[in-house]
Amino acid sequence: MYMRVKIYQVDHVVDQHHMMFRCFAAFEKQYGGRIPAEIYTLVFDGELEVSCPEQVFVMFNTNHPAGYTGRSLSMSDVVEFVDEGVFYFCDMIGFKKVRFAHESEKGVCCDDCME
Repeated sequence: MYMRVKIYQVDHVVDQHHMMFRCFAAFEKQYGGRIPAEIYTLVFDGELEVSCPEQVFVMFNTNHPAGYTGRSLSMSDVVEFVDEGVFYFCDMIGFKKVRFAHESEKGVCCDDCME
């Protein structure tokens, strides 16, 4: 099954609090549960034969898609399944489903802190 997938990674140039490669708990502590979208950069947007974030993780750590020149998928990255409108935060162990901030919003928020 092919799905359109986007991957967002922390941009070290604008990451003033050194959040790259940090777990969700560190984001909760630093930002009160909010993950600031302004420190993220879109690094991949394409069709992949995957059905879950774990398959994306394996692909981007063992067999990068043709043309991808970014780093391997790591903790603090956000994976979006575009067609489903679902986002996942790559945590210390597994993935945490999150609500990603669209252009008009300013952060990623966990289900527990949605208003």
